[in-house]
Amino acid sequence: MELFAMATAIPKISLSSSRDIPFNRLVLSQSNVRRVKSGLSIEELARDIERRGLLQSLIVSSPDTTS
Repeated sequence: MELFAMATAIPKISLSSSRDIPFNRLVLSQSNVRRVKSGLSIEELARDIERRGLLQSLIVSSPDTTS
């Protein structure tokens, strides 16, 4: 049993650091896979997140990042 445990090493998971970014600094991206109702503003989305919380973390990139 011990030999089997040594042969099946569990890969390490590394997390990137996180930081707080004000909602008014966020801009919706056309490449966003999440869909939102058209016409919603960032402020409305921020209020919804504040009220219900996040189901998934937001992925945010710098505006000078090209993708």
